[in-house]
Amino acid sequence: MLESYLRLLACVARADGVIAKEETSILEAAVHKAAITPKLAEELGLIMDPGRPVDTDSIIDAAVAEMRGAAWSASGAALLAETVRDCYVMAAIDGEVSPSEVSVIARMLHVAGVPEQRRATLHHWAESAARASLDGAALFMETLVAPGLA
Repeated sequence: MLESYLRLLACVARADGVIAKEETSILEAAVHKAAITPKLAEELGLIMDPGRPVDTDSIIDAAVAEMRGAAWSASGAALLAETVRDCYVMAAIDGEVSPSEVSVIARMLHVAGVPEQRRATLHHWAESAARASLDGAALFMETLVAPGLA
């Protein structure tokens, strides 16, 4: 599941054709914490190389299918929700959520089997949750680097 999660983050990062420093930092931190195999680290690097052709649809389809296999439980549904939210964090980290990044997330919801009439609500929830997460991180950064605390 973790490998699928990381692949989806990488697909969102590359979607707009520009890999921002913040996007690379998020994925590197996740990779470091997860202690993934060198092979997966290399694969993620290739996915995030905007100059290299990659079939992201196939990556998304396989990753979501793996997650969806677990989604018939409450924990599986929570995993899908957290993944979609985190993909919005990845999309927004550079200051703008591009239509191509939203398209990747929309494909995830489609492949996951989310009915079309529920997708807008889930997009709205995930984008709001991502913004709240980024706002919280910014508040901590302001607090931790405030004058007198450094």
